[in-house]
Amino acid sequence: MPEHPASTRHSRRRLAIWLGFAAVGITMGVVWAAGFASFTGGGNGTAAASPVVTPGSPSNNTNPLAGLVTAGTTWNVDWSGDWGSTGATSFFQIALGSKPTGQVYNLAMLLTNGAAMSAATDPWQTLQLKVELRQAAGASCANSDFASGSPIATHLMSFDNEDAAVYFNGISITNGDNPYCIGIAPAAPPYDGSGTFLRNDGTVPDVYPNFIATVNRVS
Repeated sequence: MPEHPASTRHSRRRLAIWLGFAAVGITMGVVWAAGFASFTGGGNGTAAASPVVTPGSPSNNTNPLAGLVTAGTTWNVDWSGDWGSTGATSFFQIALGSKPTGQVYNLAMLLTNGAAMSAATDPWQTLQLKVELRQAAGASCANSDFASGSPIATHLMSFDNEDAAVYFNGISITNGDNPYCIGIAPAAPPYDGSGTFLRNDGTVPDVYPNFIATVNRVS
């Protein structure tokens, strides 16, 4: 039996009403499921004049490495004709034993009169030093520290350019260590080229190298 037209209209109206409630419910559900907030920046508080800052008396920073490096003894070369011989010689002492255990340092010895050493009138034919890093047997470095035993490290220093230098990097210290010493072991001909090598060009040299030693902490 066919549905009455009036019943059909009432059914459609009820469906539209329920769909409207459903839409409102869904919309309100979305709103209530989210959180929102806003904040407006505040205003000024109490204002006052800036206080006067009185500067203190300036002072120099203390260099923690000052006085740790000292020069050693005089370096002498004995000549037999064109060939030179040298005794064990301590050039520099670096006293790091007062520093805390585990600190690491770089040490260096650099030439300071390269221009004089490379001049055309320079009587050196060959000047090469096997520079060693050792630790003093006693409270200070001595030539005898380079006379025997094994060095901590060695480097060849050839005086053929303005930037002649040797570097001993990553030296880890222990508090109470005896001083570290930079110098050379004794050397005499015949030379093989792998160590200290001293020869003039027929005239005893009147110009000798000048050095400085540096120390800096890396960790």
